[in-house]
Parts: sequence; C-alpha cells; structure tokens
Amino acid sequence: MIALHSYASGDADAVVRLWWDSWHSIRPDLKHPQTLMDWRERWIHDIVPTQTIAVARDHSDVVIGFAAADLRTRELTQLFVAPDRKGSGIGGRLLLWAKEQMPTGFTLRTLTVNQVSRTFYARAGLIEGGTAISSFNRMQTIEYRWDPRVL
Repeated sequence: MIALHSYASGDADAVVRLWWDSWHSIRPDLKHPQTLMDWRERWIHDIVPTQTIAVARDHSDVVIGFAAADLRTRELTQLFVAPDRKGSGIGGRLLLWAKEQMPTGFTLRTLTVNQVSRTFYARAGLIEGGTAISSFNRMQTIEYRWDPRVL
C-alpha cells in the first residue's frame, strides 16, 4: 500500500537521499557535478520554501518516492521514486497528485538520457517539447507538458 502525505521537515534526510540515489540510477556512468550536501542545501533553501511537496511511503513507513510542484509557475519540478521500487505504481500515484494540484496543466523537465522516465511520461499522455541545458547539472533536458484539454 502506498500512502501520500505532505512533506514535513523530518522527511528531509530520507527524501534527499532518495532523490540522489534515484537520479544516479538513471544510467550507471551518470555522476552529478554537485555533492549530496549541495543537494541537501538546495532542497532546504530552494525547494522546500517555495514548493508543494508530497512524500510517498510504503506500509513500513519507508519513504519510497516524492514529488515537488511550483504551483505559481505550474511546474512539476521533481518526481522521483526509489530505484528498487520503480515500476510499482508509485510514479503514477505521484503524477496523479501533480494533476490534482495543477488541474489546468503543468510542465516538467527530465534528462534526455532518462529513457525510463521519458517512456513513463509518454505513456501517461504528457506531450514532449523542446530541449534545454539544465543550470543545475549542465545536462540536456527535455520538457513535457500535461494539458487536460488535449486528452
């Protein structure tokens, strides 16, 4: 069973570690130019104060995924699932949460090399857009858009 709850400060360590591990599981040779501590600082100072965050937990109360949305810009900035739990419905549940938070539509970005996520977003009906270079990791990303009027 997957339970979603609003982010609480006590979730920080588990969420940041899951974020780091999931991002690095995209491809075996993938290495982020910043440290885990840099990610923690970004999480605490940039993401938490400005975004709405949902945390997914399993029946043992272990953090297994999370999503963060900037409701002002209608952007799903983060959607990550624990590497060993991918394909078990957690991403779909978090994507549904994003749709509930931003019912008129939203955008998101993922690495162009992240074929698993790209396939997931395409199957979920998101529309592929243009590419850009991430200012955070200097890698190419691709934009996806969810627009309920297109469905």
